[in-house]
Amino acid sequence: MTEKGFAPLVELVDATYQKGIKVAKDELEPFEQQRQRSETLPKWAVTIVSI
Repeated sequence: MTEKGFAPLVELVDATYQKGIKVAKDELEPFEQQRQRSETLPKWAVTIVSI
């Protein structure tokens, strides 16, 4: 699978994460420009675009 000639980098994470851990909004702010949320499923469907 490639998009515009770039193959995705994929890794299997075989770890158990703790529930309830959240990242502060100010830490996510630099990445906000790269995210495009779906109009029909904004909570779950997010497209990450490279700038």
